[in-house]
Amino acid sequence: MIGEEGLKPSVIREINLALTSHELIKVRVMGDDREARAALLSGICDATGAQPVQTIGKILVIYRPLPPEAKKSVKKRPGRKAPRKTKRSFQKT
Repeated sequence: MIGEEGLKPSVIREINLALTSHELIKVRVMGDDREARAALLSGICDATGAQPVQTIGKILVIYRPLPPEAKKSVKKRPGRKAPRKTKRSFQKT
């Protein structure tokens, strides 16, 4: 979320962190001026190397592909657990 103070270095840092974790993010802008939102979008894209995808009202959608080394380090979820044994399954033997 970008407040009335605009695009500060701390905001750019957080956007970079979010783009490193996720390729596609949404940023909410707290301002009513369309030109200011367009300027913020271009400023964010220039500072982070991202690409604008879409602007929906006060929400900016930004995309930056993950670097190849980051894709390798993504942990996969473990597989399914074995089905639970019920009381009756033990009684059949």
